[in-house]
Amino acid sequence: MPMPRPLRCCLPLLLAVSLIGCRPQTESEPPPAPEPATDAGYENFPAPDFTLPTLDGGSFTLSEHRGEVVVLNFWATWCLPCLAEMPDLEKLHRELGSAGLQIVGISQDTESADELLPFAAELGVTYPLLLDPAFNVSNRYGGISVLPTTIIIDREGRIARTEYGALTRRMMLALLDGLLDPSPADSTQAGEV
Repeated sequence: MPMPRPLRCCLPLLLAVSLIGCRPQTESEPPPAPEPATDAGYENFPAPDFTLPTLDGGSFTLSEHRGEVVVLNFWATWCLPCLAEMPDLEKLHRELGSAGLQIVGISQDTESADELLPFAAELGVTYPLLLDPAFNVSNRYGGISVLPTTIIIDREGRIARTEYGALTRRMMLALLDGLLDPSPADSTQAGEV
């Protein structure tokens, strides 16, 4: 059966596009070097420092939390997966804060704190929520293009992990494995053995 005319005339173009898109990277073409100050997609690079205002009128400076595991969660009020994961982030904040975990929400909304406070109150969020309406911090971390995006920073201030999309409590615990102090329950069980 002959190929329909529209497909026949577009076939060379489709073939060229598919070959360009599938071109494998060869050993002679190393990947581009990461930019530590601008790209959060590379683990073990220093996390860019920043100071942002909080919803309650204070400020948060990342470098002041060196020695803690910091979870930066980029979110927005219009992002339903962001809102869905916030209760799990709040539970972790309450459960693991004493083990050195600091969860921080960085709003990608352009609204004022007065407009964002109802979301925090409705969801019962007590961890710091920061305002980044000009996307200054977002840009320093490589330009956040997927919400939610979660960046985990280790105790030494280095990017440990970057995750895209909503996370459950179980997923977050797996990502934090090995970064936090053992829980008191773990210590008790170890002493019993």
